Amino acid sequence: QKSQPDKSSSIFSIPLSMADTYAPFEPSFEHAQADYAAASAWCLRQLNVVECHESGFTGKGVVILHPDSGSREHPAFNWSRVHQGPDFYNADDDPTFAGRDAIHGLKTGSVIIGSSQTAPEGSRLIGVAPDATLVEVQVTRAKISRWNPIPTPVLMLNTCQYLTDAINLAVERNIPVISISLGTKFFNLFTGLKRACERAYKSGIIVVAAGGNYTKRLDIYPAAYATVISCGATGPTGEVWVDCGSGSHIEFMAPGEGVYRAAVNRDTNTDVLSNDSQGTSYAVAHIAGIAALWLERHGGHDALLERIASLGLKKKDLVRGFRQSLALSVQRAYEPEGDYGYGLVNAHEALKHDPFEEWL
Repeated sequence: QKSQPDKSSSIFSIPLSMADTYAPFEPSFEHAQADYAAASAWCLRQLNVVECHESGFTGKGVVILHPDSGSREHPAFNWSRVHQGPDFYNADDDPTFAGRDAIHGLKTGSVIIGSSQTAPEGSRLIGVAPDATLVEVQVTRAKISRWNPIPTPVLMLNTCQYLTDAINLAVERNIPVISISLGTKFFNLFTGLKRACERAYKSGIIVVAAGGNYTKRLDIYPAAYATVISCGATGPTGEVWVDCGSGSHIEFMAPGEGVYRAAVNRDTNTDVLSNDSQGTSYAVAHIAGIAALWLERHGGHDALLERIASLGLKKKDLVRGFRQSLALSVQRAYEPEGDYGYGLVNAHEALKHDPFEEWL
């Protein structure tokens, strides 16, 4: 029996700035071929996302929930495609920051929907799904300090609750993709988070999460839940990033080392593009963007759920279908077998598969 939402939870008590429904934006993404040949676009080339864009799939009409540290305006974004959701961490309705904070959320969000069309040709940042809509929700603190040195992506007990609230929000608002560049090895028994992921899965919502950095073979949650798609990280040559987590909970690999993304120079508080950090957080952003392309390819989330129902399948089969499409697209596997899931995905190949017809 599926549990009902707790009406005392902060998901219902915090004022929401989001509308009940999201009208898809008109497509506006345009880039020159030179932008795809630039150094900053190597991830798109490795994943064959370029071919998806050339085929007209850029995430149009797809909404992605991005629970993280919040974000801020940056020229790497088409900011009209960023929707401000609630700030569960600070108990208000504005997860944006004007200063140096919210760096992690800014970086990972830009990998999903980066679209800096005003930058000089050859230096623009192109996201995996530049025409998707990103809903920013803050569930963890924006910065570390000497008093609290735990990195932003590491979930603690309170932030596990805020992430749970964010996932439940996605279910309530029918947001089809959730990109979680966060994780914990400590609170795998936090049942609220597990139930929220199960609820999303049964609702046909694609939840993608980070498989872990510097964690060796430790299971990281929520990535290790069976209802969540877990990601490991590769580098520019396609090899596994040296500090990527491994083990049976990893399913798919995507770029996470040397990834160009939006950033802020902490000394001058100026907006920059940089590739000086790494982690499975960026792999998650790439797979979440591919999920948006895949949903667009299949007519959008609502239309795909209707089709699934007409075939006698369940909503959760949408997530199963995306998983199968990724598995059939893999362009490179890694040793030892089983440590890095199926391997490195190929977005263009994933879009070619129609698993629902194949199941009949």
